[in-house]
Amino acid sequence: MKTFIRSLTLGALTLGLALIAPNLATAQIVESGPYWTAAASTCTPDKYNNNKHGFLRSDFFFDGSAVGVILARCNVTNPLDGIGATPNWNALIVGFQDPDGTTPHVSVLTRLIRVSRPTGDTSVVATLNSNTDALTTRHERFAQFNASAINFRNYEYYVEIYLIRPSTAVVSPRAYSLRLANVTVVQ
Repeated sequence: MKTFIRSLTLGALTLGLALIAPNLATAQIVESGPYWTAAASTCTPDKYNNNKHGFLRSDFFFDGSAVGVILARCNVTNPLDGIGATPNWNALIVGFQDPDGTTPHVSVLTRLIRVSRPTGDTSVVATLNSNTDALTTRHERFAQFNASAINFRNYEYYVEIYLIRPSTAVVSPRAYSLRLANVTVVQ
């Protein structure tokens, strides 16, 4: 099992960036696998996007002057399926760019969804909203959740990526990476 120390953010609190921006609160993030990862461009666009979306390399974004809300869904698979185990994930990590930061004009909204096998009922396990973050450059943030929410014996999982852009006055938001991992915040 690999362990990585990363600079990530939980909500609006920036972690691990003391050398770049000393005025931000700092902590060490320890991230460990096994991982589920996906480039946003590998996710399936919703049929109601009406060709408003674009993909370039790993990025999912609004194509040209398209506006509105677009959606892509990414199937989550169990990296431990061959041995019948469940990963100890507790964080949804998203790479994105929201060009207006906390201003609510454009946003990237990402949700980890759990689907009950017997009933088909869905529930939201984790949500990450880019409007809680002031950075306007490409970066990663994470939303923590209770690891007991992951149970591949009784549930299936997918990630939804919503991009919201009401007008062309602002550049398109982008999502480029998704990851499920175990994250520990060390103060």
